[in-house]
Amino acid sequence: MTLIVGKSIERIIFLSQHKLSQWQYDRLGIDLLKKKGFRVEYWEYTSIVPPEISTTGIPRGNHAFDGLKSYNSDCALLVALGELTARDVVVVTGLLFGDKVFRKISRSKALWGTPFLGAFPEVSKENSFLLRLQRLVRRPGLIGKFISTRNPLKCLGVRAFDFYLAGGEFLPKHHLINAHTRRIDAHSFDYDRHLLAPRRESKAEPAKNVVFLDSYGPFHPDYETLGISFPCSAEEYFPNCNSFFRLVEERFGCSVVIAAHPRSRYEGRGNLFEERSVVRDHTRQLIQEAKLVLASNSTAVSFAVIYNKPIIFLAINPRVRNICDMKIRCLASLFGKQPIHWTGDENVDWDRELTIDEKRYTEYMATYIKKPGSPEKPCWEVFANYLETLPG
Repeated sequence: MTLIVGKSIERIIFLSQHKLSQWQYDRLGIDLLKKKGFRVEYWEYTSIVPPEISTTGIPRGNHAFDGLKSYNSDCALLVALGELTARDVVVVTGLLFGDKVFRKISRSKALWGTPFLGAFPEVSKENSFLLRLQRLVRRPGLIGKFISTRNPLKCLGVRAFDFYLAGGEFLPKHHLINAHTRRIDAHSFDYDRHLLAPRRESKAEPAKNVVFLDSYGPFHPDYETLGISFPCSAEEYFPNCNSFFRLVEERFGCSVVIAAHPRSRYEGRGNLFEERSVVRDHTRQLIQEAKLVLASNSTAVSFAVIYNKPIIFLAINPRVRNICDMKIRCLASLFGKQPIHWTGDENVDWDRELTIDEKRYTEYMATYIKKPGSPEKPCWEVFANYLETLPG
């Protein structure tokens, strides 16, 4: 099917399986798009995953976002999608939707696509197979979804994406992308936050602290949603982390600050990090001002690359074959490193860990963060400019 845009785009709809939060609102550039003259809506479709408690505040704090719409059933969402027109564009921000939803969008005259602005290194095919097998064993209901993504688009009655936003040179492999899908070169969400951040003074104070990029460990809701087991218990994970933090603090004479995962909710869980400062929604600034970054498989390592900070990768439980540690090893290898599995008595080669391989950082930047020559503008401004060039 060839889509002909006969009228200018007026409405942008973000279709997501997550509840809207301040973090999502800012990340999707909703204010910027509204200022560009588009009517912006956020459709949260919460029947896919268990309900979440918003951890980052009501959008725009003092006033309600009039573009927020909630759907908790296929029927209600399909009715709304049936009213799409050629003046609409649908940006799918999560790909767990069923084929019924995708077919409904495909049969409309609306443009549709998705952002690949947080691309992450992929584990090997063998390890990817292990991940899929784990999901299917724990969640048999995903078998249909797995099969559908391997079928040709015509068999599914779904047309390919009209566009996708790309961060870096990474080429995403997805069954809804084909030769007719328009690639829009922008950059990662993290680079966007860097671009929009206040400029630091050249005489800024020297870095003081060490930052740990929290992934919410065994409490992350995606493990349950995707049918994946975290490789160790909370009773093992947090004491191991704290033991290594103490080693780092003794070595460098500073504190380890926890850059909490955006979806984390540590309130009411006790003293998991031994009174260390736990800060949410300021990861970029914490890394910019840090002397060293500790990470496992967090996408926020992009900030360490942007600000040229050394990274120490921490394994979780490599004694047991698991996808989490596979991902950590894959990520660390791109920086020429091996993850440290700290249990209290290992030796750490600090000189090696603090060394930055400039070539590898440059390659990571180009592949996963920002393609050389791409516009030095917010990614949603790049997207708006693309929409404004469409025939109307």
